[in-house]
Amino acid sequence: MVGIAEEYDSQIHLIIQEYLELQKKNSEHELLSLVSLHPDKRGFDMIPDFMGRCLPADFGGEHPCLFAMGYYYAAMRNAVWGSPYELPPTLKKHSEESEEFFYESLDELFP
Repeated sequence: MVGIAEEYDSQIHLIIQEYLELQKKNSEHELLSLVSLHPDKRGFDMIPDFMGRCLPADFGGEHPCLFAMGYYYAAMRNAVWGSPYELPPTLKKHSEESEEFFYESLDELFP
């Protein structure tokens, strides 16, 4: 069984792959603006509003960061394929609450 840390690492790897593919096709694509790829292409930083943009308004489960990253990956995959893509419906854009929720979820992964 895969642990949470391994799942997180897998999500990062998949997102980086899709980021690079989408960047080749359209370097100005709006989804690319939600993360900033590290120069070594082994990681990325999320914009402060990432959770506000990628976490569904009705989310109530565990590991919100993984859930938001999954939505982001799916949207990027569809964009790379040229299919319609969308991020989940959210009630609000960035807020201190959504940012705090994001950092709390990271604390769970890396105590």
